[in-house]
Amino acid sequence: MEEVAVKLTDHHDALRMVYTQEAGKIVQMNRGTARRVFGLHVFDVSAAADVHVAIEQQATQVQQAMNLESGPLMQLGLFRTGNGDHLLIAIHHLVVDGVSWRILLEDFAWAYEQRMKGEAIVLPGKTHSYRTWSERMGVYAQSRELLREAEYWRQEEQTHVERLPKDGEGSGVRKIGSSATTAIHLSEAETKNLLTGTHHAYKTEMNDVLLAALGLAMQEWTGHETLAIHLEGHGREEVLDDVEVTRTVGWFTSIYPVVFDLKKTEGIGYWIKSFKEKLRRIPNKGVGYGALKYLTPVEKSGIGSEMLPEISFNYLGQWDREMNAGAMSLSGLSTGLLMSPQSERVHALDIAGNVVEGKLILSVTYDKQEYEESTMQGLLDNYKKQLLSIIGHCMQQTKTELTPSDVGNEEVPLDVFEELLTELNEL
Repeated sequence: MEEVAVKLTDHHDALRMVYTQEAGKIVQMNRGTARRVFGLHVFDVSAAADVHVAIEQQATQVQQAMNLESGPLMQLGLFRTGNGDHLLIAIHHLVVDGVSWRILLEDFAWAYEQRMKGEAIVLPGKTHSYRTWSERMGVYAQSRELLREAEYWRQEEQTHVERLPKDGEGSGVRKIGSSATTAIHLSEAETKNLLTGTHHAYKTEMNDVLLAALGLAMQEWTGHETLAIHLEGHGREEVLDDVEVTRTVGWFTSIYPVVFDLKKTEGIGYWIKSFKEKLRRIPNKGVGYGALKYLTPVEKSGIGSEMLPEISFNYLGQWDREMNAGAMSLSGLSTGLLMSPQSERVHALDIAGNVVEGKLILSVTYDKQEYEESTMQGLLDNYKKQLLSIIGHCMQQTKTELTPSDVGNEEVPLDVFEELLTELNEL
């Protein structure tokens, strides 16, 4: 396992990063490969009175061993129990995102199998470095191509959005220590229907369906006419010529505001299509927003902080294959405390979804000073109800209905497109 970790940190540059402060700026630096750049902690808990409690406490120590300035930002905790070994791989979010985890879990399992067979470790070829990508993004932030997106994002930021209802006022600063998470899940059959039996109806993707259902639940809860969300994407869109980062480890995540119209009442089919079309109109799946906001001079972009959505949404995809690779499978033991209780949270509601062991899990993290658990449970229960309603509706559709983006014209309003289709069908 140690040999595998050495190979991974040699192969993937981001795992060797540290962050220092110089002249008031934070500088990201690569420590190189001259010395070991990961921590390895081995615990024998086989004699512990409560193995689960012992591992949770020691796993938190592993998480706390990271130091942004001196590293390492990758820490391994090997727990020996009476029922086999459990491995905790903890890596700071500054150097990995969801796609990075897929790459690393695949590489870890593959390299471990090679060593178990007595073979030399050979990992798949690397793509462009995080440094190359970041340098090219700096150039892209000044390009005419990106500046053409600025008007879209200015309009999105300037849309009036009502504040979410709250059970309590809160303290003004949301912290991890005062947060709680509530979750619901779909059954394996329901999840399979969502993944394979839903998207033919309107040529949708997962985010289209999940957000359409969320919109219905939020409309019923708030009564608002708009829904503002900070949507998270993998950020690896192909906007840079000759730069490929499909197997590059790093934090590429794009976060951008999306405002959905909740006033449409033409039926559930139209509702789904309207959410789909809103998402299709987003330039390059949102990757340009962060570049315009943080890299382009504000006098050029006009992007500020006029509107901050109170909700974040992130669908992380399916993790079944990555979590059960080769000689390894997903452990049910605690990973310890992932963040400091003093860390601040930006959003009132952080909504996340992923598929593990064939089941879709939807969770919401909130501040206990702002919301009662019953309120959040009610929201998620309604979310599930609306999602199952959409799944049922789509599975009953025998024909595929197209939308403007399907014919390459996202600029045509959906209602106009629907009228045109009706006229054509009557000819």
